[in-house]
Amino acid sequence: MRLKIIKFIIIGEILLISLILFKVVQHKKSEQPKEVEVCPVVQSEVISTVSAVGKIVCLDFYKIDTKANLRVFLPLESPEKGGDIICILANPEEKKLIQSASQNLQLANFELEDAHRRLEEAERRYTRNLKNLSLELEMAREQHKKTQKLYQAGAVPKQQLIEAENLLKRAELQYEEAEEKTDIHELETQFKKTRIQLENSRQEMEAVLDSLKEKTILGGMDVDRVIEVKIDEFDIRKVKVGQFVTIRGSGLSQELSGQVLKIGAKVVQDRDQSYIRAIASIEDMPEIELKPGLAIEAEIEVAHLKNVLVIPLAAVLEKEGGKVVYVAEKGRAGLRSVEVGLSGQEVVQIKKGLQKGDLVVTLGNLDLKDGDPVKVKNVSGDY
Repeated sequence: MRLKIIKFIIIGEILLISLILFKVVQHKKSEQPKEVEVCPVVQSEVISTVSAVGKIVCLDFYKIDTKANLRVFLPLESPEKGGDIICILANPEEKKLIQSASQNLQLANFELEDAHRRLEEAERRYTRNLKNLSLELEMAREQHKKTQKLYQAGAVPKQQLIEAENLLKRAELQYEEAEEKTDIHELETQFKKTRIQLENSRQEMEAVLDSLKEKTILGGMDVDRVIEVKIDEFDIRKVKVGQFVTIRGSGLSQELSGQVLKIGAKVVQDRDQSYIRAIASIEDMPEIELKPGLAIEAEIEVAHLKNVLVIPLAAVLEKEGGKVVYVAEKGRAGLRSVEVGLSGQEVVQIKKGLQKGDLVVTLGNLDLKDGDPVKVKNVSGDY
């Protein structure tokens, strides 16, 4: 029994010594500096972009003919600019719709003008005819009165009185028939029909244009190529007309640039993606042929700040209290809370919490704690 007690005491002492040694080793390890890479806080620029994919498309150009209060679209053979010029993303079927609607509108307007002309001519004829018949009726009445007096005086035979009465009846009947405006009523009905047809053609034209509104650029352009891109619906609020666009693609031998020309209003659902279409120009059209349908990638510059404090995105960590960074100073890692601003692809603006020249940890910061000893193995300023 006594031997067992001694044995347990010895084992306990061994375990206690092992635990003490383990803590000593851990403490020494924790005191060993951790190697980190750092970058200085610098004053520079931040460019925030939105990425989008799309393709190169051709444009169809039209001149708006507004004669007779119509909006007829006359196709143009080459690019043109002007207040009465529009261009629409080229599509053979949609081009047929525009041409058909324009032709229907022109034809309906021609038929209306023709019906109006014939109606005016008929009304003029009616006025002249009615005036002549009115004179003939008055003459027939006067002749009937004279003949009746002569007959009563015995100066003319009864047959002559009967002939005067018949002449008066014919004149009255002709005047009554002319007053009915039978021809004019028919022409008025036809005129109303052509006016309704013209309004229907106008509505057809407006419906076609409304369906193509998101593909239409007002004022025309100097070139017949643009890019059409798909922008994620969550990014669209950042995109504005006039913003700078960088265009790249495996089928392009050089990087191109342009500007946002038009932003759609409709959200398009495509499988699991929701996007909005946008159209951008291609500035300084290159010598190379830009084939329609060629896939491209676009970077839209949505914000640009100059002369602000920036650090690499890799330096910023998320903590419960917000965003933090570790600063290497006097061989230790110091935890700093920061307020960030605009983010670019690689850097982020710092509004509060750091000063120019502070060294922020960009590599090795994930396992750091406030106050940990650190050893800077690399200082990078290339960002």
